[in-house]
Amino acid sequence: MPTAIYLSTFLSFALVALLHGAAIHKRSKGAGNGLNEMECLTLSDGARLGFQNKDEGFMANRLVDVGERVELRCQVVGAPQATIRWKFNGQFIEKEVIGDHHAQIENGDLPIIGISTTISLLTIACADSETAGQYTCVAENGCSETIETSAIVAVKQADTTKKCPLNARSLFGGVAPQIVLWTDSRLERPEAAVTLFCRATGSPQPTIEWFEEDDAGEYQKIASDETHMLLKNGDLLIRGEKNKDEAKPSVAYKCVATNEHGSDSFETIIIRADL
Repeated sequence: MPTAIYLSTFLSFALVALLHGAAIHKRSKGAGNGLNEMECLTLSDGARLGFQNKDEGFMANRLVDVGERVELRCQVVGAPQATIRWKFNGQFIEKEVIGDHHAQIENGDLPIIGISTTISLLTIACADSETAGQYTCVAENGCSETIETSAIVAVKQADTTKKCPLNARSLFGGVAPQIVLWTDSRLERPEAAVTLFCRATGSPQPTIEWFEEDDAGEYQKIASDETHMLLKNGDLLIRGEKNKDEAKPSVAYKCVATNEHGSDSFETIIIRADL
């Protein structure tokens, strides 16, 4: 797809999300401190945070059979890039998700655009009365008020006495890799560093590899070098172009999570624009 079309599509999507999302909040007093406070001040158009969960299959209430696999997908557009974590019946399922501090350190007081789409996937491998309840997606970016949206997963009344096997009752399902948090797209200045999220679950813990699309449209494996840094949590740091005139207008990336039981992957794009 031509870069101009990518840019037009991404900007249109981000605008719709920020104007019509399920919950939108501008920066509140006290939001952001330390590195976050610096990043908040360098945003070209201020901080924004909004859900974009309009499509069926995202954050919708479900009535399911016992044993059914359920996926909840939460999509957030934010500036700066948002992190997502989940609650079950009001309690956080996982610890706090660390954001893109490496990019914040690289960028310092450099002005950034920071508009990014983040997606998180929560999977109930085998729904039953133990896993039925309220699931809440919580999004935060350190510069805006935290926002959240919820969905109810209920099992059919006739099935409430049935139970899933203990080894099947997992919020993230199975032992094969599953990517549960990722950056779907990013709009940024050519000279600014960017962190792309790729967080995966599985047993054993998956190995994360990143690939970059070359001029021929083929994906080439990335190693840490002057431009890229492979982070321990699975994310990829991409440093900005010192000479912004030499920066490509858009670059596609692929993250692949692999273990002995299988693999999972996604593709993402960074659009570079001197707005």
